[in-house]
Amino acid sequence: MSIDWTWCFHVTDLPDSGARVHLRVRGRMAPRWFSWTYQALIVPADYVMALGMLRGIAKRAEAHAAPRPSDRIPYSLPPEVTV
Repeated sequence: MSIDWTWCFHVTDLPDSGARVHLRVRGRMAPRWFSWTYQALIVPADYVMALGMLRGIAKRAEAHAAPRPSDRIPYSLPPEVTV
């Protein structure tokens, strides 16, 4: 059995200063019976998960909350190291 799977999230700016998130999922499976079983059992659950994930992204994006500063100290290279 083999699975080749990719997810792509793409954000498109809209003219009214908004944005649209596109989710693209591609997959290839072998053998054929495995693909049929996957489509019958997993695809409906994957749809529910993806819908919840995209709603969460929308909720956070629409909150317009200013980013909170971190209390972490930025990492810096020692003076003798050059990049």
